Amino acid sequence: MLPGLPCHTHPTPVYGFSNPALHKQEATALAQALAFQLSEAARQHLTPVILGDLNEHPWSDSSFPRPSHSPHPADWSLHRILTGGFNDKGLPALPPDRSPFFDSFRHAHPSLDGFTLPSKLSSSRSKPSFTRPSRVDQIWLPRSWRSSTQLSSSVDTDESYLSFSDHRLLITSVPFPTAFGCRSHVVRTASKRILTSKYDITYLASPDGLRDFQRSLSNQMPPILSSLVDLPADPPTNPSSTLGAILTKLHEAIAFSVVNTSRKAQTPRHSFKIKPKPRKPTATDTLLHLAGRVSGFSLSLRPHRSPHSPHLAQLLSCSSRR
Repeated sequence: MLPGLPCHTHPTPVYGFSNPALHKQEATALAQALAFQLSEAARQHLTPVILGDLNEHPWSDSSFPRPSHSPHPADWSLHRILTGGFNDKGLPALPPDRSPFFDSFRHAHPSLDGFTLPSKLSSSRSKPSFTRPSRVDQIWLPRSWRSSTQLSSSVDTDESYLSFSDHRLLITSVPFPTAFGCRSHVVRTASKRILTSKYDITYLASPDGLRDFQRSLSNQMPPILSSLVDLPADPPTNPSSTLGAILTKLHEAIAFSVVNTSRKAQTPRHSFKIKPKPRKPTATDTLLHLAGRVSGFSLSLRPHRSPHSPHLAQLLSCSSRR
């Protein structure tokens, strides 16, 4: 995750079964887990990138196909999930521009077959032979990135970067604006900004919602309160060096309680605010420090208090530094 910038990309590593027929239940569970990860990423507005040793041979490779393993049966096939399904001929049913994901290497090299697993001597003692090379290591990118004209992909066939594996390293380069929706200068100045996340707290208007939220937050308060007791006797030169970390934990506890007690899925709205410049400690900073050390910083969330009070609303507009 880049500092100060919401990371919308969700890398999803996958290690597939070379022969799923020998591990039917596990292969089926893996396919189901991948489908679940993709659905969760969509629910959370994340952009998944699937990468790893899928152990499933691309149908588009002509130099070293292995028809017996490609494509896998429907219940075990990861390619079927990534492409949106296959037809009766074992080919993607959807055209490339409608496929949910695309094979980065094939996209960059339409007619080149780059093996990531070279030919090697088989382990059979009765009939030793050499296996066929294959491209089982793949990086699948979301359809929205297909239009990028600067996407590149290559295989480290001469082992310049990775020499201790029997596989060859697959390298894919994606332009920064394609992956993050902004230019890199935004990240260079991101350290001067604070990411603010706003949650829907309307459910706290009900007694049950407020009660569940209060219980959840109360369970997380003891370690936060204990850290306040350990504050130094004298106020520090930089108040944020001590209180900043505690307030961050408090923000995280509030956000956790909102997400876990809300009656509906939370989709927080993110925005940026300019980070305040460093300043000299004031009398207010000193009073906050002393109040935290002497009496602890505790929330007063009683049922009769309106959940829309300015104090609570300000706390629930969780500003968290990423």
